[in-house]
Amino acid sequence: MNAIRLPAEFEYLQLDEAAQLIANALVPDTDGKSNIRYEDTKIQALEELTQAANDGVLKIRHPLTLGLVTPVKPPQDRIDALFHVPKIQPYQCVVLVPDFALYVAERGLSVIVEAPEQAAPAHSTAEPAPVVKETPQERRARWLDMFEAEEKREKRGALQRLANSENVDRSNMKKDIEKARGARDTERRAGAWTSHLVQDGKRKG
Repeated sequence: MNAIRLPAEFEYLQLDEAAQLIANALVPDTDGKSNIRYEDTKIQALEELTQAANDGVLKIRHPLTLGLVTPVKPPQDRIDALFHVPKIQPYQCVVLVPDFALYVAERGLSVIVEAPEQAAPAHSTAEPAPVVKETPQERRARWLDMFEAEEKREKRGALQRLANSENVDRSNMKKDIEKARGARDTERRAGAWTSHLVQDGKRKG
């Protein structure tokens, strides 16, 4: 059974995010996931999620309150139905991770939520090893370095191999790597600007 991996802090997903996760699980890795089969699978998954939400099969919630959203069925009259606008749109809804897991389980997929870090037992008398907690910024920078090194070794499938080795979802890792690359580029531009203004420890002009 194909598995969808989510970080422990994920409580809910937007429907378009859920569709992307389904496509990632169903379609084998390719460079950039840009092939037609992947895109078709993602579009079909989003259509099925939206239809399931409209049919009441998939529980959807308000993105701010997380309260249940009740779908409004279109009018039975054919004329009125032509002018009916569905109340549920993918960008308006979120689905809780447990409800998403039930939905994909019926389609041959499983959801694995990473367990949060557990504290050492209180009764332990051994000296605990020092724990250095990695910040999100440090994790993203580390993944960027690892990804670039993996790309140099073999570009094709580099991101998927790295995601597998770190046991995280590929799409979430890709977003973090892009953030790290953007932060690094910003720092480089800021450094170049500073060096342009300062020479031999003195400000120019």
